Amino acid sequence: MISLLIIIEEIIFILATIGKISNLFFVLLFSILIGVILETLFKKKIYKIILAILIGILFITHFIYYSIFESFLLVDTMFTAGMALPFASILFDKILSNWYIILFMIIPIAAYIFLISKIKFDFNRKIGGIIAVILYLFIIILINFNTSLKNIYYKINLPLENISNFGLLTTIRLDIQRTIFNFEDDVSLNVDNDFDYSDNNYNILDINFDIDTDNEEILEISEYFKNQQATLQNEYTGLFKDKNLIIILAESFSELGIDENITPTLYHLYNTGFKFNNYYSPLYLRATADSEYILDNSLLPVDGKITLEEDVNNYMPYNYATVFKKEGYNIRAYHNYDYTYYKRDEYFGNLGYDYLGCGNGLENKMNCNQTIPSDLEMIEATVDDYINDEKFMTYYVTMSGHANYEWSHSIVQKNYHYVENLPYSEKAKYYLATQIELDKALELLLDKLEKNNRLDDTVILLIGDHYPFGLTLDEMNELSTYERDNTFEKTKMPLIIYNSEINNQSVDKYCSNLDILPTILNLYGIEYDSRLLLGKDIFSSSESTIIFHNRSFITNRGKYNSLMPIFGESLTEEYANQIKDEIYYKFKISRLILENDYYKYLKDQLE
Repeated sequence: MISLLIIIEEIIFILATIGKISNLFFVLLFSILIGVILETLFKKKIYKIILAILIGILFITHFIYYSIFESFLLVDTMFTAGMALPFASILFDKILSNWYIILFMIIPIAAYIFLISKIKFDFNRKIGGIIAVILYLFIIILINFNTSLKNIYYKINLPLENISNFGLLTTIRLDIQRTIFNFEDDVSLNVDNDFDYSDNNYNILDINFDIDTDNEEILEISEYFKNQQATLQNEYTGLFKDKNLIIILAESFSELGIDENITPTLYHLYNTGFKFNNYYSPLYLRATADSEYILDNSLLPVDGKITLEEDVNNYMPYNYATVFKKEGYNIRAYHNYDYTYYKRDEYFGNLGYDYLGCGNGLENKMNCNQTIPSDLEMIEATVDDYINDEKFMTYYVTMSGHANYEWSHSIVQKNYHYVENLPYSEKAKYYLATQIELDKALELLLDKLEKNNRLDDTVILLIGDHYPFGLTLDEMNELSTYERDNTFEKTKMPLIIYNSEINNQSVDKYCSNLDILPTILNLYGIEYDSRLLLGKDIFSSSESTIIFHNRSFITNRGKYNSLMPIFGESLTEEYANQIKDEIYYKFKISRLILENDYYKYLKDQLE
């Protein structure tokens, strides 16, 4: 009976999260296997009732976690899950908005408990053990005859595909097993290339990758980079040479918050200067922290880790702070929230920023005690710190746009009178109210720059960390100028690179936050080796790949959904497999770089 309960819970869970069961046959087989094992181990009714309750809690917990982060709660993340959810209201909001799915999960549990208490069911342990062994062997033989299933079961750590093919409980078992035995992705890539750089028009340095070490992982990274193709310099190389730079990583900033009348400064910045029409910012497990890591280093985050926290001691040669400090800029960073959050004090400190957040000095300049602190107050309190420097690079991580979008949000209360009469739902209006605060902050910043004669020689890089996942898709589409889907288009975001001397240049190339760092390095004419970054200069002729957490992707040839692949004349299966192999390897290389502090082996050549 418990097998049937598990089957029902697995089906409800997979359909409610992923939306598709890739292999119902194996989900059923694994569910039956687990049920047989549990029936064999626990014969007393009270144990079975406790098991049923625990199974229900497990499925519901994982469903709620997925509904918030669009990722799964695994071993490495469950101990730090609370770090990514500072506001309990988000949790309660997701529970309330998904009550009917949770109810569907509870009903089979309640029915099972009722039936098990009424029906006598005697399960022979010896026979159960034999059935479990035979069933397990049968499953393994079938998996080994299917190359695709064999790869995801044995070789590659893809929790989402594991769940879709094998079910949640089997994925949890695989995750625990891989954590204990230090699982390594078994991926390889043919990178034996020979490029001709004799014309010297590439962003490349003369690097000797033949590192004297016995560390095989270091050698593997070097071999990978040595055989990557560098990007060509172009007409935009050095366009912003010696100009100041202000980077604003804006919480939940999206095109949804750009309106000519409601947020006129954002509208001006978005429609002036460079306008990137196909920029996407995929959501990764750690939301802002992962987006920040990608933006800063042009590397992918590592599954199961808060990558930003793991990077607090590594040498990162092309991080904005490292590069601009070497170019003679004064570098500062600000965050209007807890200055230690995601270990930003250590992360920014390692990079050399003069860093202020709430708790190490910013609270003396602004009110940090609101439920959500103000971006406007942060800009107003800090702009005079650097505006008269000869050359400055300033990095802001904002907070005003953070979910949850409800009346208790201090910024919503402050700006609601601007939006109360708009024809949108309350949550959509609440979101717009938060973006008004960012708009006011930027208005003040531009005004200060202009009054101090620094506007023309300053570049503003403004991006959102992720789409506003505090809104449902329907609420997002209320504010959208086109119908967004739940896979790709909800992650389409604004990328603003603004300078008052640039006049409305439209860029259609597909790109993501992985490409921003090499783009800025090229725009500032900074010598760098483009092979050492996973992203590509957006203005170069090199193709970019927009990489999603579940290994879906977008290129100029099409969009590939890893769970529901559709092939055609442009996006063939052969091409998709080639790009998938490259993506798997990029994730592996990013992990190896982080774990081995790889760039320090090249430090003498890069400084």
